[in-house]
Amino acid sequence: MSELNVDIIVVDDNPEVGELIQAMLEDEPVSVETFTSSQEALIRITEKKPKIAILDYNMPGLTGQELIVKLSENMVFKDTSIILISGESFSEIEKIRFMTLGFERIFEKPISRQDLLDYVYSVIPKEISKLKVA
Repeated sequence: MSELNVDIIVVDDNPEVGELIQAMLEDEPVSVETFTSSQEALIRITEKKPKIAILDYNMPGLTGQELIVKLSENMVFKDTSIILISGESFSEIEKIRFMTLGFERIFEKPISRQDLLDYVYSVIPKEISKLKVA
């Protein structure tokens, strides 16, 4: 495995979701940190500015929607692609509203490994993508 890593932070109040996403990405050139607390995740995302942040919609404390507003206040968008995950289905109008808040992609749970990999490889630098092929 390469020394180059892409940082991904997963925020979901259900620890099994974070573990599942971590397992889906274990063979990829990424490092995954998981958080069940949106408050703790806010601090870590603001400090680390990961390449990708995956936020659950329904969480105690700050919801995914409230968390993205806080992240925008900290100018995280220039460094971080933010994904919304939810067990709910959203209308097209709701999805557009979420995109205007800064979410780049919305995944319904359960997330497919292939959809997640396709997104990750669309975001990470080309140099790292080439390492996976080598």
